[in-house]
Amino acid sequence: MRHSSWDALTLFCFEQATLDRPDAAMARGVGARCYLWLTTLWAARTGELRSGWRHDLPAAGETSCVAIAAAAMDLAGIEIQPWEHSAGGAGGVQESVNSWYQATTVMLFDVSFMLRDAIAEGRCENDDWHRYTLPNALQQAVYSTQMSFNAAIFDEPARLAFVRDCGALGWPADAPLLAAAPESWRRRAVADVPPGVRPAFVEALRTRLTDC
Repeated sequence: MRHSSWDALTLFCFEQATLDRPDAAMARGVGARCYLWLTTLWAARTGELRSGWRHDLPAAGETSCVAIAAAAMDLAGIEIQPWEHSAGGAGGVQESVNSWYQATTVMLFDVSFMLRDAIAEGRCENDDWHRYTLPNALQQAVYSTQMSFNAAIFDEPARLAFVRDCGALGWPADAPLLAAAPESWRRRAVADVPPGVRPAFVEALRTRLTDC
């Protein structure tokens, strides 16, 4: 089974989130947050994020990792984001992919600093996976994220040409990130209410479009 660069990074984040060291509280918090966010953002970009994804996050009684349970509560409490499928493409593809790209970039920056500090402070094994594989995965994840942004905003002929011109990825399992924007990102926003239209009718219309 091939693994994506994001798989390697989320595995490292989980490793840091579950550290059993009294001096690693910050690493546990950052690791847990990045672990959950990257998993969620991958699913959002590849069209696999369920509308009820918040209910799928690990609850306090479902994980022995306090840091992950706390990060899950924080993530579940955020406002609806443009990259969520339940947002219904209210701002169009551009707003959805901008929001996704910004959130992903923040997480990748946090992972880069966490990896640097983990090696320098001895919070991980001094082996090839941490010193070479993970930095390579991080570099690939940054590249794949930028490519994913471009692939999402191009129309289909331009996207296919773009993917072809980029050549093979260093991590082939990153390919799902180069798919077209999820259908939910491409939905049109509900039009403004024209004069004389009953609010109840508009609300029913919004509900129907959201449930499509």
